[in-house]
Amino acid sequence: MGKAEGSKASLIFAPQPSSGSPTLSLRHAPRPHSPRPARRLERGELLQLVDVREPEEYEYCHIEGSLLLPLGDIPQHVEELATDRPVVLICHHGVRSAQALGYLQHRHGLNNLLNLRGGIHAWSVQVDPTVAIY
Repeated sequence: MGKAEGSKASLIFAPQPSSGSPTLSLRHAPRPHSPRPARRLERGELLQLVDVREPEEYEYCHIEGSLLLPLGDIPQHVEELATDRPVVLICHHGVRSAQALGYLQHRHGLNNLLNLRGGIHAWSVQVDPTVAIY
């Protein structure tokens, strides 16, 4: 995984509010104390990375160590999600992962969920340029 050294990346894991619809608008921007994903991973923080894109998208590019769990399959595989550490939901631009987050919060009461703002596209641009862009 590439390092974000010297980068001015603003990409961070943004906890979504537990009430209302998850959104990627600026009013739900992360607080200044929220760490950047690369730093959390570099520090060795234990995170479960869950990619909710389709298998073809995942095959083209993905973050190393992520689990593929397409959005439509989540209801049948909720038990595969960690409950003892943060679960980072990933998609192309952050919209499907926000939908997954809302579903899992409201239907299953999970409160350890984070949405990768900007999705894998932002990760590729701001954190790890070795991850292909599409």
